[in-house]
Amino acid sequence: MSRGPAIVLTAKGNPGLLGCYGRALEKRMEVIYWNLDASVERNIKHGRVGRMLNSYFPIEPWVLGANRELIIEARRRAPRMIILAGAAPVRAGALAQIKAACPDTSLVMLWPDTLLNLSQHVIQALPLFDLVGSYSLSAIPLLEKLGARRVEFLPFAADLELFPVDTKLSVAEESELASDVCFVGNHRPEREQAILQLLDAGLKVKVWGVDDWVRNSSAPRRIQEYFQHKPLFGGDFVKAVRASKMCLNVIDPTNYPAANMRFFETYACKGVPLSSACPEMESEFPDRHSCMYFDEASMVQKALELRDDPLLRARIAEAGFSRTAEKHTYVRRAEHLCDALESRQP
Repeated sequence: MSRGPAIVLTAKGNPGLLGCYGRALEKRMEVIYWNLDASVERNIKHGRVGRMLNSYFPIEPWVLGANRELIIEARRRAPRMIILAGAAPVRAGALAQIKAACPDTSLVMLWPDTLLNLSQHVIQALPLFDLVGSYSLSAIPLLEKLGARRVEFLPFAADLELFPVDTKLSVAEESELASDVCFVGNHRPEREQAILQLLDAGLKVKVWGVDDWVRNSSAPRRIQEYFQHKPLFGGDFVKAVRASKMCLNVIDPTNYPAANMRFFETYACKGVPLSSACPEMESEFPDRHSCMYFDEASMVQKALELRDDPLLRARIAEAGFSRTAEKHTYVRRAEHLCDALESRQP
């Protein structure tokens, strides 16, 4: 493997998965952020109309223009690795050309999503990656059947730079943010249903997110009972979690049995997760020890138990943060990734 930099296909400072890996990798090597979306944007023709069209029906010559720029960047930098995530529009032909021109460069894909979203261009590219990191343990043999040559279990983790543990709340902030249950994220029907059930049980719920909650609500007359009309990031996210007795995490049914990003972000903020079933993490974060898991029938009862038992909440928050800081940070995940790449070298 080359001793050059790592190229991470995202914008610097991105709070998403690739940004988290980039910040972790910076602790051990030079990292170059190369924004693939911006490259596609540069190649779009016909202005606003072209951008709108490409957002719904990607135009292959424009996508290939961005792929060509990536090949040129790889040749110029001779990187030790190129890391992309999920369904990024990198074509198998571009990856093959990078390997032909830079045989010592390792190609890494992080797959962070339900297998439902595996598109054809990703499946075509799977055999070209030196390493595929799967967020789900159960997805590994299936990714291998689809052509991936080597798959490692790289679940989501906590970015302790993005969610600083030394964040402090003022008295005014705690009063403004306080709730029994908080949720930070986008609208989905199952999330709204859970929130309405908790409200009906007498719990105080605050939801932070974009206005898709207003547009898509099945009960628009109730939106003012819980919706705060803005998203939260970084330190503000931490403050809302700290000011709440528990954090709701309704994992998308198509992600079962894996953990989502919110699972670890709650621990990074020293929060108390009230989470739907997550079998792949239940041995690491046991029920009632470092998490409170629920099913549809038990959610309200478990939320009420957490609300009324501050000692239980304190134990769960402390145990969850301790295990996360020890084993489940992106620094640890980046170490695993680098060790896996090194172990395949002759």
